[in-house]
Amino acid sequence: MKRPCPSPRPLAIALCLALATPCLLPAAAHAQDAAAAVRWQIPAGPLDQALTTFGQQSGLSIATDARLTRGRHSSGVQASLNTEAALAQLLAGTGLSFQRDASGVVLQAAPATDAGVRQIGTLRVAGQASEGASPWGLADADAVYRDSGSRVHLDHQQLERFRGQSIGDVLAGAVGVHTGDVRNGGALDVNIRGLQGQNRVPVIIDGGQQAIDVYRGYAGVQQRSYLDPDLISAISIEKGPSLAANAASAIGGVIYMETLNVDDILDEGEAWGLRVRGGVADNSIDRTRTFKQIARGSDNRNSLRDPRDWNGSVAFAQRGEDWQLMAAYARRRQGNYFAGSNGAHRYDDQHLSSGGTGMSSQAVSDMYHSGDEVLNTHTDNESALLKFTWTPNPDQRLELSHRYFNSSFGEIMPSAIGRVGESNEWVTYVDKANTMFQFEPGKMRLNATSLRHRYRPEAHPWLDLSSTLWFTTATSRMFNSNIANTPLFKDVPNDQMPDTLGETYGPGLQSDVKTRRWGVDSSNTTRFSNSLGDWTLRYGAAFQHEDTAPNSPVLPVDYNNNRYLRSGTRREASVVASLQWQPWDWLSLTAGGRFIDYRTRDRNRVAFVSESRDLRYTFARLSKGGQLLPGWYKEWYPDAQGNYTYDSLRATPYGGSTLGQSYDFDGFIPDPRGANGFYTKQIPTAWGYKPAIRRSGHGFAPYAEARFNLDQDMFFYVKYAQGWKMPSLFESTLGNSTSAPVADLKPEKNRSWDIGFSLLKQDLWRDGDRLAFKVAWFKNDIDNAITRRFDSSNWAFYVDNVDNYTVSGYELQSGYDAGIAYLDLSASYYQRARTCDAATANRLREDPYAKWSKLDTTPDCVDGGFGTSFVNAQNPPKYSIHSTLGFRLFDKRLDTGIRRTYNSGPTHELDKPWNTTGSTGLQNIYLPTAIYDFYARWQFTPKAEVELVVSNLRNTYYMDTLAMSLMPGPGRTTRLNFTARF
Repeated sequence: MKRPCPSPRPLAIALCLALATPCLLPAAAHAQDAAAAVRWQIPAGPLDQALTTFGQQSGLSIATDARLTRGRHSSGVQASLNTEAALAQLLAGTGLSFQRDASGVVLQAAPATDAGVRQIGTLRVAGQASEGASPWGLADADAVYRDSGSRVHLDHQQLERFRGQSIGDVLAGAVGVHTGDVRNGGALDVNIRGLQGQNRVPVIIDGGQQAIDVYRGYAGVQQRSYLDPDLISAISIEKGPSLAANAASAIGGVIYMETLNVDDILDEGEAWGLRVRGGVADNSIDRTRTFKQIARGSDNRNSLRDPRDWNGSVAFAQRGEDWQLMAAYARRRQGNYFAGSNGAHRYDDQHLSSGGTGMSSQAVSDMYHSGDEVLNTHTDNESALLKFTWTPNPDQRLELSHRYFNSSFGEIMPSAIGRVGESNEWVTYVDKANTMFQFEPGKMRLNATSLRHRYRPEAHPWLDLSSTLWFTTATSRMFNSNIANTPLFKDVPNDQMPDTLGETYGPGLQSDVKTRRWGVDSSNTTRFSNSLGDWTLRYGAAFQHEDTAPNSPVLPVDYNNNRYLRSGTRREASVVASLQWQPWDWLSLTAGGRFIDYRTRDRNRVAFVSESRDLRYTFARLSKGGQLLPGWYKEWYPDAQGNYTYDSLRATPYGGSTLGQSYDFDGFIPDPRGANGFYTKQIPTAWGYKPAIRRSGHGFAPYAEARFNLDQDMFFYVKYAQGWKMPSLFESTLGNSTSAPVADLKPEKNRSWDIGFSLLKQDLWRDGDRLAFKVAWFKNDIDNAITRRFDSSNWAFYVDNVDNYTVSGYELQSGYDAGIAYLDLSASYYQRARTCDAATANRLREDPYAKWSKLDTTPDCVDGGFGTSFVNAQNPPKYSIHSTLGFRLFDKRLDTGIRRTYNSGPTHELDKPWNTTGSTGLQNIYLPTAIYDFYARWQFTPKAEVELVVSNLRNTYYMDTLAMSLMPGPGRTTRLNFTARF
């Protein structure tokens, strides 16, 4: 029987979208005779959506409990069949069956067919079948091969199994995806197909975003996202520009994440439950509290019987007739890990530079020996999740979630990594132990709230509305600033020079930042058919606002001396629309585009001296307890009456200190110099400020796609998508890494191609097996790419545009699952990653020392980027090959296998003079490496399981891809995890 139309409860925007498309209402379909063969055109997708389409095409009334179809997926029907055969195919693999009655069709749970088999409950088997599409649109495992374009899907068990040592390890093995400087800083900085940072690849969790820009000194900059993978249920990665409403500026791709939900805890039919998970690991040691220390050897590493590396979580779930509640808490503590031992000799000659660049010229293996403790790699995370979902009727879903994350993590400036040598006639400190630095932990506290609404009435195919309102706040303290232009926040009295790489490094490098971001997005899908074919219209809009500022008061002296952290606001709005037309079964055409607009405002302003006066001064030699302080000559200003007194000497700031600190002394000796013992200098008495930087821009990016269905399991596609990446807040404002503003900063424009072939077959060689295969060629061709450049004429650094940045290559994804055994194989190959900029090349060729520095032959187009460019640290491996071979044994209670992750060296070795000029943004040339991971999971009962994972099985000494810091990855690590559900 047909349900009455629901009451109008959705958001007001739903009415606007509905009223905008009245002409698209389809006419009711005529009922089909049960015995007649009919051509069905029902695409794969969520089961309830497929049933709606089936009802429209067949004219049958379908009765069912909405809880039976929620979260299930249908492979669709695209064949000539009678009504009952079509419905049977539509329900295949869903666990549902149907019965005909006088009023239509009634769906019910399919009866068990395994007579004689001992029933032990529902075992949770990963990877064997599609998980079903998320109610919020998160693509499932089959969508990787079912949809046009390029995607990667990681399910809950994959995330738990390959959690790894660092947050970025959860993405290891995802083809075309890498993480920048994964071992330093405790966060995600995702690279997709050579594009990374500054909103090019946003991380969206439960519909909301969070990111913080982090200065990395000579190594460059990162845009980090902080999260706890222990509370993540699934990850879907979309590559290239997207037409999703919330993906504005995402020209590289989008990382979509969903947090834990009720279905991760409860089996079907359960009203409430509790999941407890805990684990221990070896290969770590508690960090010491001493700044200068010796990296300890592998004989200090812990074992599983000494669990100094542990994690635990508890999750509670409950569901009623029309609501669901989810609450979870997770805690994880890890010490510094130890490097591997096999192959360390390969890194005897691997270093960043030849010295004189601010980065260490020591080889990697000289800093961290085989099996050594790797300092600054510890983490201590606490996180919580609260989620409430209300389904007032089968057509609507409203979810309110809050996520809390508090982390203390190891972090060090890449330029501070190195062993301190013994003293010599030039260096006066003595350190025969060759110590290294253990920085104070960085800290991040994050609160994220999102409200999501979905309205999809079965009776109205023109309305499938999703809306999200989200808000994120983050406060952080890190020691990663630039001493030359970092605010003091407060006066820091000391009796010594500020030592940025000693026990008092904190004041010079401390960076206290707070960020607030909020946004709203809404999108709708309208489906209709007419004599010309099937049509799908998608349209939406999004807005977000970002505010970042120092989290401590900034003194006037800081502003007057142009010492500031980034402080400003940014807003971005976009509208997007596309129309898909399928005139025949074998052809689908899509056209659309996005309009985007942005505004930024910088609170910092460049200060200049507007008034000054002449001041006559002399010098004094300082002493303490009758002993002259070695080398200390201090400027001595007179008092208001023009007299040189002890008090006026104490009131005179130390003129040569960036930090303006004072120094302890109790005596002095006048030390006349120059003409008559006095000097004259101009003292600022008033300051002016240039107007604050305001930027704005907009653009339209078209989208076109053609898909050719060879049959219902195979298709070929061609996708061309442009994408605008508007300047980020970091790129638009003053602060670390930027000497002066660039007046005309243009947005990036990506002209992206993605051409591929995909195949997904079920029941191919045996019942229940699955074969998947996809191959694609891609190209990102970016005009006006934004990066950092160096001007040798004034030794200044600018965030500016270059003419073009291009990266292209091939990708392969495939898998075969026969139930008892499964194999996944993926690979990528990069053809090039190249920067072109005629102005930069000409500037280098005309440098007065160009011939001496071998810059006189600089080409207009170079591999990677020019010197100081951020892309030099983002050069992906030339090729990668990842594979997993696994087996499910003993009635699928045991799931065991081996994963191999292979990455070659970088696409280009950026060691030419035009790559290294400016002495910053240098590439860390990582070497080809194959890492093997073993796993075995045993389910004692459907409610209890234990998992053993051995990462880096061969204990290989290696550097991660895209590492900015000379920190080898973790050696062999054994993890033992236990999960129980009650």
